[in-house]
Amino acid sequence: MNAFAAKCTLRKRYIVIYSDLLDVYYSHKQNKLVRFVLAHELAHHKCGHTNLWRLILAPALKPLFLDKSLTRAQEYTADRTAVYYAEEGALDLSDHPVGNRRMQALKEAKENGWDIHGKIL
Repeated sequence: MNAFAAKCTLRKRYIVIYSDLLDVYYSHKQNKLVRFVLAHELAHHKCGHTNLWRLILAPALKPLFLDKSLTRAQEYTADRTAVYYAEEGALDLSDHPVGNRRMQALKEAKENGWDIHGKIL
């Protein structure tokens, strides 16, 4: 299951939802999970992760080996924001390969509030 946020112009933002995510919604009635995934992708836009300057900055970080850290930090930020808006679907990601540390951060966010800070390294 996957989805992603992107921009096609300076002003047009969109979210691509893969069909397997919609299959989960229609077949298994996993409304909470789909709501969390959509909140996560919308959070990427809200937090500015798809802004032009971030796209320009990303290749500059690659020689410094910081590109993966930036991506990881953006994912944690989008997760925490999604927990704020769709808390009930956060732990439905147990079948998704989100990683142990990221799942632990989601659990902490659900228990202690959305403004926690997870370990990203």
